[in-house]
Amino acid sequence: MMKKMTLWLVLAVGMVLLLSACGEKSQEDVMKKMENKMNDMSGYKAKAKMSMKTGQEDQTYSIDIWHKKKGFLPGVT
Repeated sequence: MMKKMTLWLVLAVGMVLLLSACGEKSQEDVMKKMENKMNDMSGYKAKAKMSMKTGQEDQTYSIDIWHKKKGFLPGVT
């Protein structure tokens, strides 16, 4: 009985320590990771839907945006 209780106590403390190590990232950490990702990217593609409510009828636009870094040609070394 005592071994079971000790085992559960050790597991509970271990879980608390494990979960406390997974804390939130700071804003600086997130920005640094995003900047590194942007520098590594060769381009991007985005899809969006824009709705404008002007006048009597709503206007909806589907937008596709593609961008590649200048001078980037895949497969060329």
